[in-house]
Amino acid sequence: MLDVKAGCLYFVDDGFFEKANDPYLKINYDKTSKIVKIQDKKTVLLFQDMFPTRACYINEQYVRGGQAVCIADPKVVGELEKTAKKIIKMLKRGVCFTPTQPNIFAIEKLMRQDD
Repeated sequence: MLDVKAGCLYFVDDGFFEKANDPYLKINYDKTSKIVKIQDKKTVLLFQDMFPTRACYINEQYVRGGQAVCIADPKVVGELEKTAKKIIKMLKRGVCFTPTQPNIFAIEKLMRQDD
Protein backbone atom coordinates (compact mmCIF):
# COMPACT_ATOMS: atom_id res chain seq x y z
CA MET A 1 0.00 0.00 0.00
CA LEU A 2 1.17 3.51 -0.82
CA ASP A 3 2.47 5.76 1.98
CA VAL A 4 0.09 8.75 1.73
CA LYS A 5 1.55 12.05 2.97
CA ALA A 6 -0.29 15.25 3.84
CA GLY A 7 0.18 17.93 1.22
CA CYS A 8 0.96 15.56 -1.63
CA LEU A 9 -1.34 14.91 -4.57
CA TYR A 10 -2.39 11.43 -5.64
CA PHE A 11 -4.44 9.65 -8.26
CA VAL A 12 -7.40 7.60 -7.12
CA ASP A 13 -7.89 4.21 -8.73
CA ASP A 14 -10.68 3.92 -11.29
CA GLY A 15 -12.13 1.10 -9.16
CA PHE A 16 -13.06 3.69 -6.54
CA PHE A 17 -15.09 5.67 -9.06
CA GLU A 18 -16.81 2.51 -10.27
CA LYS A 19 -17.67 1.52 -6.70
CA ALA A 20 -18.83 5.02 -5.65
CA ASN A 21 -20.88 5.33 -8.84
CA ASP A 22 -21.54 9.04 -8.30
CA PRO A 23 -22.10 10.97 -11.54
CA TYR A 24 -20.70 14.19 -10.03
CA LEU A 25 -17.27 12.94 -8.98
CA LYS A 26 -14.41 14.53 -10.86
CA ILE A 27 -12.55 11.59 -12.34
CA ASN A 28 -8.75 11.99 -12.26
CA TYR A 29 -8.80 15.39 -13.94
CA ASP A 30 -5.81 17.66 -13.49
CA LYS A 31 -8.17 20.61 -12.76
CA THR A 32 -8.94 20.56 -9.20
CA SER A 33 -11.50 27.44 -4.29
CA LYS A 34 -8.26 28.13 -2.82
CA ILE A 35 -5.18 29.09 -4.84
CA VAL A 36 -1.95 27.48 -3.63
CA LYS A 37 1.54 27.19 -5.05
CA ILE A 38 2.51 23.69 -6.10
CA GLN A 39 5.87 23.24 -7.81
CA ASP A 40 6.08 27.03 -8.23
CA LYS A 41 2.76 27.15 -10.11
CA LYS A 42 -0.46 28.67 -8.82
CA THR A 43 -3.05 25.92 -8.54
CA VAL A 44 -6.72 25.96 -7.59
CA LEU A 45 -8.14 23.36 -5.23
CA LEU A 46 -11.93 23.09 -5.18
CA PHE A 47 -12.95 21.94 -1.74
CA GLN A 48 -16.53 21.34 -2.79
CA ASP A 49 -15.21 18.55 -5.03
CA MET A 50 -13.41 16.66 -2.26
CA PHE A 51 -14.61 13.18 -1.34
CA PRO A 52 -13.74 10.46 1.15
CA THR A 53 -11.74 7.44 0.08
CA ARG A 54 -9.51 4.78 1.55
CA ALA A 55 -5.77 4.32 1.10
CA CYS A 56 -6.37 1.11 -0.86
CA TYR A 57 -7.95 3.21 -3.65
CA ILE A 58 -4.98 5.55 -3.96
CA ASN A 59 -2.87 4.02 -6.69
CA GLU A 60 -0.06 6.47 -7.38
CA GLN A 61 1.39 9.82 -6.49
CA TYR A 62 1.00 12.66 -8.94
CA VAL A 63 4.43 13.22 -10.51
CA ARG A 64 5.30 16.03 -12.91
CA GLY A 65 8.73 16.48 -14.44
CA GLY A 66 10.05 13.55 -12.42
CA GLN A 67 9.07 15.19 -9.10
CA ALA A 68 6.25 14.34 -6.74
CA VAL A 69 3.65 17.12 -6.74
CA CYS A 70 3.32 18.38 -3.17
CA ILE A 71 2.56 21.57 -1.28
CA ALA A 72 5.91 22.34 0.30
CA ASP A 73 4.80 24.87 2.93
CA PRO A 74 3.47 23.08 6.05
CA LYS A 75 1.56 26.23 7.05
CA VAL A 76 -0.37 26.11 3.77
CA VAL A 77 -1.09 22.40 4.30
CA GLY A 78 -2.40 23.21 7.77
CA GLU A 79 -4.64 25.97 6.43
CA LEU A 80 -5.98 23.67 3.72
CA GLU A 81 -6.77 21.01 6.33
CA LYS A 82 -8.60 23.58 8.48
CA THR A 83 -10.60 24.76 5.47
CA ALA A 84 -11.46 21.18 4.51
CA LYS A 85 -12.77 20.51 8.04
CA LYS A 86 -14.94 23.65 7.86
CA ILE A 87 -16.36 22.54 4.51
CA ILE A 88 -17.15 19.08 5.88
CA LYS A 89 -18.98 20.65 8.85
CA MET A 90 -21.00 22.81 6.45
CA LEU A 91 -21.88 19.79 4.31
CA LYS A 92 -23.03 17.93 7.44
CA ARG A 93 -25.35 20.88 8.16
CA GLY A 94 -26.85 20.47 4.69
CA VAL A 95 -25.05 23.24 2.81
CA CYS A 96 -24.91 22.47 -0.90
CA PHE A 97 -22.22 24.33 -2.83
CA THR A 98 -23.18 23.28 -6.35
CA PRO A 99 -26.05 21.36 -7.95
CA THR A 100 -23.45 18.84 -9.14
CA GLN A 101 -21.97 18.08 -5.74
CA PRO A 102 -21.01 14.44 -5.08
CA ASN A 103 -22.95 12.66 -2.35
CA ILE A 104 -20.02 12.38 0.06
CA PHE A 105 -22.13 10.78 2.77
CA ALA A 106 -23.17 7.87 0.54
CA ILE A 107 -19.52 7.51 -0.54
CA GLU A 108 -18.34 7.60 3.09
CA LYS A 109 -20.85 4.85 3.96
CA LEU A 110 -19.51 2.70 1.09
CA MET A 111 -15.93 3.25 2.27
CA ARG A 112 -16.85 2.24 5.83
CA GLN A 113 -18.38 -1.00 4.50
CA ASP A 114 -14.88 -1.95 3.31
CA ASP A 115 -13.72 -2.15 6.96
